[in-house]
Amino acid sequence: MKKFSVAVLVTLAMPTHAFTVRGVGSIPCMQWNDGQSWDAKVQYALGFISGAESIRKPQITTGTNHIDNNTIIQAVTEWCRQNPRNDIAEALMAASDIMNR
Repeated sequence: MKKFSVAVLVTLAMPTHAFTVRGVGSIPCMQWNDGQSWDAKVQYALGFISGAESIRKPQITTGTNHIDNNTIIQAVTEWCRQNPRNDIAEALMAASDIMNR
């Protein structure tokens, strides 16, 4: 019984990297700043970052509120400019990683 419990705890503690990207996050970065559906893209991006914030730092009440929304969007725009074939979710994960260092 103890072996099973330890195995479950180890499995639960391991980070998961595989997930399904839905919505705007699945489109390529080359479409990030194409002038279409800009409001939806921005709202998706801010929601993604908010979700990442709640998972990564649930014990911190202030999180990264010192970083304003425009800075986040600029960071995603720059990342997408440098990585046009990657999807928007990858840009958002990179922005989240940088914000949470």
